[in-house]
This record gives sequence, structure tokens and C-alpha cells, in this order.
Amino acid sequence: TPPGIDMPALVEAMRAQAGVAGVHHMHVWAIDERENALEAHVVLEERNDEQAVRHALKALLGERFGIAHCTLEFERLGHACEGHDARVIGHAARRDEHGHGEGRPHEH
Repeated sequence: TPPGIDMPALVEAMRAQAGVAGVHHMHVWAIDERENALEAHVVLEERNDEQAVRHALKALLGERFGIAHCTLEFERLGHACEGHDARVIGHAARRDEHGHGEGRPHEH
């Protein structure tokens, strides 16, 4: 996470946006010394206009958090990622047959 980005406040602000039921798979990184980027899955509440929510979120992210570039993937309630696959920040690590995270050394 780039310096100056308050991830809990960012998540809370996105979730508070009208039309948003939830966010997950969120990643924030620095493109360069001056610009930050975000990608996230956004779960829409029923009967909300995706374009209107996209516009509002991009304005919020730019004005409040200084995020210049964002990629938002929209999902609908009932068709969104769930459980372990719906971590708020990042993606769930792949697990091996022993339940260990990807690339994690272990002994049995």
C-alpha cells in the first residue's frame, strides 16, 4: 500500500457510497512517485446503475484518496464472490493439499 493511503478508511468510504453493497479483492499500488492505482470488485445493491456508481466511486477515489487510476469490476448480489474467495484486501492465497499457502515452505 502506498504511503498516505488509509486502507480501512478507503474500504469504509467505498462501502458507504450509494448503490454499493460491498467491496473485495482490493489492491492499491503506486504507479510512480505521484500516482496511485486501485483495482477492486464492487458488489452493487439491487437495481443500481453501474455507470452512475462507477462515476461516483472514481470521483471519490480521486478527490479523497488521490487515486488517479482505478479498475472496478462490478458484481450483483447473489452472483458475487463469497467466503474465502472474497477477501477485502488482496486475493485468497492458493492452498496446497495440506492447506498451506502458495510458496510457503513446510515439513510433515
